[in-house]
Amino acid sequence: MADDLSDVVTALPPGDALTVGDVLEFQLAQLLARPEAPSVDEARAGLAREHYFKTWDRAIEHAGDPLDRRFEQAADAIVHGVLATLERLLAEDPALATAHSAYGHRQPLLHHVAQNGIEWPRQKCGAPPNMADIARALLAAGADPKAISQSYGGNDTVLTLLCSSCHPAEAGVQAALVEVLVAGGADVNELDDAPLWTAIVWGYPLAADALVRCGARTDNLVLAAGAGDVERTRELLAAPYRDLPVPMTTKTLPATHLLEYALIYAASCNRYEVVELLLARSPDLSICEPFYDATALGAAQHHLATRPEYARIVELLSAR
Repeated sequence: MADDLSDVVTALPPGDALTVGDVLEFQLAQLLARPEAPSVDEARAGLAREHYFKTWDRAIEHAGDPLDRRFEQAADAIVHGVLATLERLLAEDPALATAHSAYGHRQPLLHHVAQNGIEWPRQKCGAPPNMADIARALLAAGADPKAISQSYGGNDTVLTLLCSSCHPAEAGVQAALVEVLVAGGADVNELDDAPLWTAIVWGYPLAADALVRCGARTDNLVLAAGAGDVERTRELLAAPYRDLPVPMTTKTLPATHLLEYALIYAASCNRYEVVELLLARSPDLSICEPFYDATALGAAQHHLATRPEYARIVELLSAR
């Protein structure tokens, strides 16, 4: 359904004074006017999901909420990398820097640099190469790097959204954004080390490296292994293991298989020396982690499809 909505979901009706209801009804009419239109119920459900309202009834509860056309223009400028337009809008209306979207995700403009948890058309365009400059402009205008939005669990920060987002990673700007955001005041260890956990569990080693450079803690075996810190991993292998709750999730990594989880996430983050170190401890290679149900070999093979540098890890694990 997301692809079906891609050219209508951010379209706004004419007029200065808009509400969420005005936009949804306008987009619904556009969708239903197509030659191969979905049913009314399907179209409503799709629009609600795309705007992070979960259901159409939930969206209608917010139908009277005002929607700021300038905010939407600024959001488009961010994801397309049009810095001049963004700077003009921020200069004309400084309140935009701290405003939140009227849609269900409630993201401020700064969160849009992560291109995660927002309308699909604003994600699928891919991150622009100047996204770090975009973030700097927003921070300079007064954007709050510790602000919270509600795309997923109600406590989404820009760092956690960024560290699980494929778009800035694929564009090669994820690590630079981490450093800009932390320099601008984001808490690298927020929410019980959630940014580093997120980068490691989602398999983004460059983001993890940037977080560590910025002061992220690696005080448990999984984080040390996923961050590629061989000496710290060796130290923690000798320490008592404990259950590790994964921040911002309902998952816990039990101590009984912490060695295996450390191996899986080290493999997922292409940490060859750490993988060698952990393999010497004879881990059970059939153990799967709880997010993707992946073994160490499966995690490395998954990344190999797009990242040839994982070949050595795959060969090492395959030999076992």
